[in-house]
Amino acid sequence: MEADGQNEQGDACPTKASDNAIALEMCMKIRIDEFKRMCFLLKECKDNKYYKLTCDSWAEYVASVGLTLTRANKMIKFAHVYGAILKQVDYDSSLLGYVDEDRLLNDWLPCVKYDKNTGAVEDVGNAVELLGQATTLSYSDFQAVKDQYKQTEQHPEVQPVLSEGPVLDENKNVIGNYRTTKATGKQHYFTVSILDDYIKINEGQELKVSLGK
Repeated sequence: MEADGQNEQGDACPTKASDNAIALEMCMKIRIDEFKRMCFLLKECKDNKYYKLTCDSWAEYVASVGLTLTRANKMIKFAHVYGAILKQVDYDSSLLGYVDEDRLLNDWLPCVKYDKNTGAVEDVGNAVELLGQATTLSYSDFQAVKDQYKQTEQHPEVQPVLSEGPVLDENKNVIGNYRTTKATGKQHYFTVSILDDYIKINEGQELKVSLGK
């Protein structure tokens, strides 16, 4: 007697495996289609203030449908951006069939430049290309693409100004060390290490230090 989805040898049954794959793909497509519909309905609800029929505020309405404000705002922005793309280019919406909605909201959306005043996506070709990569690449591969894009477009790489050096206390004693990590053009990031003995001696007190030259 065969176990469900297995043949007599205990291996996966090809027919069952194929049926499973087809059913899973259909579920994923339905899921993303419903997600897109939710985004557009949420946008319409806020634009036309439909939420006032049942709630006193937008925040109350968002909570009543099981969303956080952060999530709802991202979904509305997605509706604006995705709707603009469909108007600007001949994009096949079926290509968005199996992508996870969190990848759209958290990874792809921040990479898209959208002009609220014109209601258009800037560099729409690049936005569509990134969307295609979001639907086909693995999580780690798309993270690399996203990071590279953000570094190039939003924070051009610059030469770090700080280099490794000492951390000094108010009396100019060396109590630790700092090391540069990266510079984005807007901010300079570095790590600071403080000696354990200094932390123990000054426990509970305000730490006043400076970077040595």
